[in-house]
Amino acid sequence: MNSKNFRVRLLVAALAGCLPLAAYAGTPVANSLPGGFQSSVAATYTANGSNSATITFNSSTEQVMQWGGTPGVSTQTVNAPSGIQTNAGLDVGQGATLNIDNQAAQGAGLMLVDDTGNPSTIAGSINVNGTPEGVVVCNPNGISVLNGAVISDANGTADGFYLLGYLPNESDFVTSNQLDITGTTPTNDGAMTIETGANLTGSGFFLVAGNGAVNIGAGNIPNNGNPDNHDMFVYAGVGLDMGNTVTLTTSINSNSVLNITGGTADNPILTDMAASGGGINITGALGGDPSATNNGIGSNGVYLAANTYINIAQGGTLTGSVIHIGSSGGIAGNASPSTAPNITIAGTINASTSLRFDGANNVYETATGSVNISPSGALTAEIYGNLANPAGGQAHNGNWMYNGFVVNTTPGSFLGMIINPLSLGTKQQFINVSVPNATVNLLNYYIPNTNTYPQNLVTSPLNVGGNVSAQSPAVSDPDHMVITAQNILLGGVSGTDNPNSYYFPGLLALVTMNGNDPTTIGNGTITSNGNLSNVVPWNIQNGGGLYLMTNNLDLASGATVLTNMNSFVNFPTGVAFPNPSGVYYNVVNVSGTLNVGNLPSGYLNTYGAWND
Repeated sequence: MNSKNFRVRLLVAALAGCLPLAAYAGTPVANSLPGGFQSSVAATYTANGSNSATITFNSSTEQVMQWGGTPGVSTQTVNAPSGIQTNAGLDVGQGATLNIDNQAAQGAGLMLVDDTGNPSTIAGSINVNGTPEGVVVCNPNGISVLNGAVISDANGTADGFYLLGYLPNESDFVTSNQLDITGTTPTNDGAMTIETGANLTGSGFFLVAGNGAVNIGAGNIPNNGNPDNHDMFVYAGVGLDMGNTVTLTTSINSNSVLNITGGTADNPILTDMAASGGGINITGALGGDPSATNNGIGSNGVYLAANTYINIAQGGTLTGSVIHIGSSGGIAGNASPSTAPNITIAGTINASTSLRFDGANNVYETATGSVNISPSGALTAEIYGNLANPAGGQAHNGNWMYNGFVVNTTPGSFLGMIINPLSLGTKQQFINVSVPNATVNLLNYYIPNTNTYPQNLVTSPLNVGGNVSAQSPAVSDPDHMVITAQNILLGGVSGTDNPNSYYFPGLLALVTMNGNDPTTIGNGTITSNGNLSNVVPWNIQNGGGLYLMTNNLDLASGATVLTNMNSFVNFPTGVAFPNPSGVYYNVVNVSGTLNVGNLPSGYLNTYGAWND
């Protein structure tokens, strides 16, 4: 916040579980306005016509105006003017306009409290004039801004609008110039609804539900172009610690849900979102211009806490320049793989620069899902679970090798890809990515100064000429990864033991597919400028081999291919193998030590049909 006086604190506190969305007591009568109220400051309430009125006051310190309930700091009675139709609470009917005007030279925050026992419904317009430095609208029964309604800051002077589904501490607001957003204040439902067609304009909007959901339709919440002064802050349930320099912009707490049912801000920023059991449902459009440098999904990303989810439903879209979805705190944000957030993509993701899944569990694309990354972009997945499209294999007798998580980019272009499985040795992961008509560069993931297992296994734990003691992981079955693309380039990232080598821990299938058909092999090339390894540091009985499914294998001179014990190196029928001497190796166990030896000729295998 940029206000000199008005401070906002969000204090960590637990709330009860999400309650059902409260129904309106009824849409206010057209052209009706709020009735009389109690005020902490001398104020006038005058009619401008039968459907328009203005509340005027003069104060350079925070003030409160209250409808219903038991007044606290609001001790002065302000009657409604004659000539207008009134409502008991802070309700504005369709066609009606309520103006709020602070005439002080140096403004301050204003809190509008509706404690009548019914939700506040805005169907008309609320216009803020003068010098308020933040307008807070509070109702523990929730607030609904309907289709066609307008909440605006006419002069651009208000330091944000706060729509709160609970009652904050009024005394602290007035005496300490501070708004404490906590979960300790008694709340009812407190749901927050912004309907499609609502128009919210100003310097920023804070939507805070008490125990309820936040439902956002395709309202107009504009981008102010300043990444440090975010456009929309959403809290479904409350439980964050936030100071004046706000970087946390969205939170869902205590099984509450953020439902995005239509287009929202041009560039909303969503970060540190969802505590245990909560989640996000996107059924409309979220995000703006995918080429914008400070696009709202941005590098700040969508961070999810343990046991949460994000669901991009069919017809929903998530658009941004750098789209970053993952656990709060990244790969360090989850104590165990079982608590990592899940991501389902049944709608569309559009990323102009990169898409990153960081510390998530399962990332699933459905039959209706679509992921699009602009040319020369990148896909990064540091995940505890699977990355796949489970619907893909259903057309191939359930063969998991066809469960491709499809990433679309411009035909003939280039896509960088980093895959880092985080559950190595604790559970088996299945990763399957398909990039039709493009070249994929599989890159090693380099984490400097990291010795924590398994993150240190970003380069091969065993190389030709070396040995290592056999480990005993909790799960001996290795991870499986399938990459299908027009061409596949292996290696890159300086700082590793060999910047041109490539390593994946487990079964690795590389397929140069024909066009967008993963069942047939095209004329593309698998190129390796360095060594290729898929070794894990323990005994493998089966399921740890290599599939180099291409008609054109280009291995650099002196490069080696190293696979697991009891594992094959597979080629399509008709491909001439390079001389196995000095090229192909596997692991053998000698008295508990894993050593590297030449791959027996019988372990160079032809895999007759890719769709076997």
